[in-house]
Amino acid sequence: AEAIGASREHSQLAAISAVMTAANQVIGDAQSRLAGADGVLPATERDLATAWLEIASIRIDQARMLLNHAHKPARQLPRALTERPAS
Repeated sequence: AEAIGASREHSQLAAISAVMTAANQVIGDAQSRLAGADGVLPATERDLATAWLEIASIRIDQARMLLNHAHKPARQLPRALTERPAS
């Protein structure tokens, strides 16, 4: 039963990782399109979209770090993953 549970958890983590990889690709594509959108979008909208994409990319990287440490107890996680972000 433990082996089946570990196998199921591993396959779920692999599926989540694949989704995050795809999301990173979409974000990269969107960032490339925004970089070429000078004059097409108002600067404020372009800057806001760029900032949102950067934050999304950072959050995906943080989630990937959590997945890499999913099998470890919370006390072994990197400090950046256990602290609340400043408001």
